[in-house]
Amino acid sequence: MGVLFPPAGDTASIRTDFSVPTDIHYFNMSYMAPRWYSVKAAAMDALTETASPWTMTSDDFFSGVEALRHSFAKLINASADDIAIMPAVSYGIETATRNLSISRGQTILTLDDQFPSNIYPWHRLATQQNASLKTVRCPQQGDWTEALLDAITEETAIISIPQVHWSDGRSISLKTIGAKARSSGAHLVVDATQSLGAVPLDVEVIKPDFLMAACYKWLLGPYNLCLCYIAPRHQGGEPLEENWVNRKHAADFTRLTDYHDDYAPGARRFDMGERNSPLHIPMMIAALDALHAWTPQTINETIAAQWARWLPAFEKEGFRAPPVASRAGHMLGLHAHRRATADDVAALKEKNIFLSARSGALRISPYLFTSDEDWSALLSALVAHFQN
Repeated sequence: MGVLFPPAGDTASIRTDFSVPTDIHYFNMSYMAPRWYSVKAAAMDALTETASPWTMTSDDFFSGVEALRHSFAKLINASADDIAIMPAVSYGIETATRNLSISRGQTILTLDDQFPSNIYPWHRLATQQNASLKTVRCPQQGDWTEALLDAITEETAIISIPQVHWSDGRSISLKTIGAKARSSGAHLVVDATQSLGAVPLDVEVIKPDFLMAACYKWLLGPYNLCLCYIAPRHQGGEPLEENWVNRKHAADFTRLTDYHDDYAPGARRFDMGERNSPLHIPMMIAALDALHAWTPQTINETIAAQWARWLPAFEKEGFRAPPVASRAGHMLGLHAHRRATADDVAALKEKNIFLSARSGALRISPYLFTSDEDWSALLSALVAHFQN
């Protein structure tokens, strides 16, 4: 019998399955997700199995990995052949820098205050190729999409952006930017860490060159795992590493020293070494099972409905949110009358209020388990803290 998933609106049941105590007010999904019970169970089963390695077979190095590839591909409307397994988004970005062309005088576009892992590799590439790294600043009205459209020119070679800005949840229309990138001859690289799992995403619509997401946030999975979509046109490219498992015929353990120049098909050549982690892979499969059951669309609509009920109360107390047109449905950055700091986060933590401060905003990221009691506690705590 499979895992039974309560409806996305069943806050109490979902909260129990995430083991979030009623006195913990967790608004920090954008930092790290609590573990869904089936993900924890998968981890415990894996630990038990690896304690008895004589029960494992060579097929265990491949079957789980391929099941994960298929499940993740289903989430983004891709093929399993398009999916590479990596340890972190930085590996995906670095893979993109090795396989996208840029010439002297061309430009790489990124966003202001973008996450560092999506900046440093492009800075190095621009320096090496005598190109330019251009940072697009958020306009006063807060519409990243319009700002990006204005910044894309015939000199633009690469656009490397998120779907949702990590600091305050302002969203970007990847469909619009993808279309402009294609018409301009630019490559599109997407870090979907702060959206994938909580926002619908279809690579057939966006048509990115590379798209990746860390698994431990909205994908509900383990740390030290990233899933990466690589468009078919780049699947003959250069991987970051040469390991035994990304080569053709690797499944035949008796012939591993019959060395091959050929790689495994599709995006598998980009897989990390030891990709077949007996702990991480089953955890991620269990996490994706939950996401398929609830669907990102339902998750987004459910969390957006929470925001719709409660945001007016925060605005009445003087907290400011991004403009309506640019908001994502699942996370928002609220601005107080002063910049939020790490000291504010620590003080709120003393009251069992868990959130983050990013770029001066209070980054608030609830989930399906968030109750009205949580929202009320958050509002009271923020008003008391920032009025002092």
